[in-house]
Amino acid sequence: FTYIIFNDIIFNRIEVCQMKLLAILIFLIFPFLLPSSILEPAFSAINIFWFIVTIVLYIYIYITKDREYKTNYKEEFEYFFPSNRNPEILGFLMTGDTKERFFIASVFELIRKNAVRIARANNNKDYILIQNNKYRGNLSKGEFYIMKWLFHYLGNDYEVPLSKITEDSKKNSGFFSYCYHEWANLVEVDAAGLNIFESKGSLFTDMLVYFIITFLLVIYNATLLNNIALATIILVINTAFIIYTNTFIKRTMETNLEHLKWKAFIRYIKKVDNKLHEMDSEGLAKLCVYCKVLKLDKEFYKIYNRSRNINDNQLLIAINEDVISYLDKALSRGIKYSKIATNIFYSKNKGSTKIIRRRFNDDITYIYDKE
Repeated sequence: FTYIIFNDIIFNRIEVCQMKLLAILIFLIFPFLLPSSILEPAFSAINIFWFIVTIVLYIYIYITKDREYKTNYKEEFEYFFPSNRNPEILGFLMTGDTKERFFIASVFELIRKNAVRIARANNNKDYILIQNNKYRGNLSKGEFYIMKWLFHYLGNDYEVPLSKITEDSKKNSGFFSYCYHEWANLVEVDAAGLNIFESKGSLFTDMLVYFIITFLLVIYNATLLNNIALATIILVINTAFIIYTNTFIKRTMETNLEHLKWKAFIRYIKKVDNKLHEMDSEGLAKLCVYCKVLKLDKEFYKIYNRSRNINDNQLLIAINEDVISYLDKALSRGIKYSKIATNIFYSKNKGSTKIIRRRFNDDITYIYDKE
């Protein structure tokens, strides 16, 4: 029975492919079979029909594949975190992409939960990130890769100075940029497993016949009818349609509701008289991470400056000592510099992944003495 169904599916797919190929061949040949006297009227009708089909297709795809689900959620504000997502996953949920600030927020998160500890080198102004081998919490795929990148690739399997991050982004720009993109790919794979966005299925494949026929229509208008203006308009519309079908995203019903709640929470963060400064140190540190994801750094520091609970979390101590600002700049500049250097100047600069076995600095002081 399974064998019969499988064969039936394969047969149907082959039959559909054959029909698509036949449609393309017919459109490829038929203009040359028409008498020249009816060529222009025939293509005028085809062009009008194409515009109608394009509008109908766009409306159909928008309604069935693109438009977000309706919900009954009408709240103006959310007064606490709507969910407890990892920062990189929250960023992906909000934007459908991976961004530099999500990476930096993930490093902040590792510091917040003490998976990474910060120490000050006593003989200079550098700060050192140290892997906390006693940490037993769970790490996401993205966080695990960051630990590997920082301590195995850049460091000595134990620690890495912030200056080394900046230095490596210049000297080993290709490899630095490669690692960043590897992290981004891992986040996208992780997010895909969480069903944050609905699958488009075979939308682009199903639209392939339409796109091919449209390009043929462009060629026919330009060559057979010498109507360059109309050919250009159709080409631009078709290119825009291809980009649209490849780039739009649609959240699932559950994540769309979560997205709306986060939008309401963002409005509350921006509210001048919000009460977020009354959160305990754990909540405040978490807010710091999420504000980095949501691009609300200025709003966070306004809240932070009103709070009294600023001394009982490593991330908050790092803010007090201005380490977070230093780390933010080191990571941000490192990623930006490595992208520019790799894409423009040093496309072959793959750097060295050789592990450094020596200790960077033995004379250090932890900025936060709790495990």
